[in-house]
Amino acid sequence: MLRTRPINESELDRRREKDLSEFNFPKLFSRQVDYAKVDRPALESYIEQKTNELVPDDDIIVEFIYNLVFEEKIGPKDLCLQLKPMLDEKTLDFVHELWKKMIESEQEKKDTYRERDGRRVQRVHDDRNEDRQRKLHGKSKSFKRAKYKRSYRK
Repeated sequence: MLRTRPINESELDRRREKDLSEFNFPKLFSRQVDYAKVDRPALESYIEQKTNELVPDDDIIVEFIYNLVFEEKIGPKDLCLQLKPMLDEKTLDFVHELWKKMIESEQEKKDTYRERDGRRVQRVHDDRNEDRQRKLHGKSKSFKRAKYKRSYRK
């Protein structure tokens, strides 16, 4: 019979902190990413390309990274801890580049939304100005016609 001891949460936290202290994380890792605003297809192709450069022909690692990043939405520090056994000293560089691409992708999407919303607001303003001009000119033309007709009849 196999005997196991219960998991002690404080011990796990202590081990995690010890493992995290082995890395010298860049400041970029403190930024949060909104995963809903990230361009997933572009990042998937980047992950596949970069992983194949680091560990050729290993689809399991690629799927593992997809799962960590897109399904579990794991942060960059924990991603480093998870990938350390597979990528060794290349881990920090890989995760740094990946996180930078995720932030850029999120920012591009935000800019796209802002640009689209800006165009929408501009169209609304243009439509309102056109309506005002039509009303203004429409009234003035009809007023002039009515005045002309009255003066001609007399």
